[in-house]
Amino acid sequence: MDNNQPKTKAYLAFAAVCFFWGTTYLAIRIGVKDFPPTLFVGIRQLVAGLLMCSYFIFIRKEAFPSWTELKKILIGGSFFILGSNMLMTWAEVHLTSGIAALIATFLPFYILAINFISGKQEPLTWSAYLGLAIGGLGMVFIFYDSLSDLFNAQYLGGMLMMFASCISWAFGSVYMKNTVIKTNSLFASGLQMLFLGLVIMLLATFTTNFSEVQFSDQTIFALAYLVVFGSLIGYGSFIYAVSKVQSTLFSMYAYVNTVVAVILGVIVLDEKITFNTVVAIICTIGGVYLVSRGYGKKPS
Repeated sequence: MDNNQPKTKAYLAFAAVCFFWGTTYLAIRIGVKDFPPTLFVGIRQLVAGLLMCSYFIFIRKEAFPSWTELKKILIGGSFFILGSNMLMTWAEVHLTSGIAALIATFLPFYILAINFISGKQEPLTWSAYLGLAIGGLGMVFIFYDSLSDLFNAQYLGGMLMMFASCISWAFGSVYMKNTVIKTNSLFASGLQMLFLGLVIMLLATFTTNFSEVQFSDQTIFALAYLVVFGSLIGYGSFIYAVSKVQSTLFSMYAYVNTVVAVILGVIVLDEKITFNTVVAIICTIGGVYLVSRGYGKKPS
């Protein structure tokens, strides 16, 4: 077998996360405008989990993991789905998708901090730290003209939920990176979505007035898109790649996601690219390069 094949698959999965998750901020924002956010998350995760698990159980004949293995899988999933995805969806009820993406760009710093506190910090050179700084600067340029919105009182609750969402995701990333799970990574992601989707649907039964729920065309499209590209492809790729790509490098997807969101805004919504946007894209690409170049080497 080609020794480079697993590495190639990991980086292809990383690319899928970078692109498809860059589109999900807008899809979530559309979905929760007129639809209960808890129910929205529950349906998304439950449907995706059923599809993924059905494939592995009935077609691939994959063995169900032991209880010990399942607990490790669900602990990681709780950080990602029950904590981060749930909070982010609630946050986008109050925040624009752009501000939510801006806050998410701080993810690499959370991961660095968690690794530092836990004493498991992976080796970084000065170029990797410089790359993180330049990438963060790029995000400031992207939203430079709307930074004042961050101080709007009506966004405060959403901002706090979004920051909490990122912290939960960072803990989950570090946990999965340092936890040995023998189950097929895509099957594991399906189990996380299935079981935690059931938990969220249970929460939705106590927080949702179902008589007032209406499925608009936009809601159905947003749900379908997030099930396929956000959960099955995006989350499945994330779970596969997170343990195979260096965690600080992998966390750079938060930067790339925002660039993808800007480009799609130009193509789909005919938004204008300003000088600040061009500088931001250059900073982001440069930041990713510097982190990938300086990660894992001994500091000089």
